[in-house]
Amino acid sequence: MYADKSPLSGGNDNCVEFGVIGELIAMRDSKRPQQTPLVYTRDEIAAMVAGANMGAFDHLT
Repeated sequence: MYADKSPLSGGNDNCVEFGVIGELIAMRDSKRPQQTPLVYTRDEIAAMVAGANMGAFDHLT
């Protein structure tokens, strides 16, 4: 299910992974695969990506 990793992760399991569960998108920390993933609608993921592209989270880095 979790095949989508950022190429910026360097392949060292230091990333967030996304996967599809039916109509929903699951997200998990690759360092903690045993934990229950967070699940979002496609609209919620689209809003998060749009916010990131507009710099809404830049203050967190």
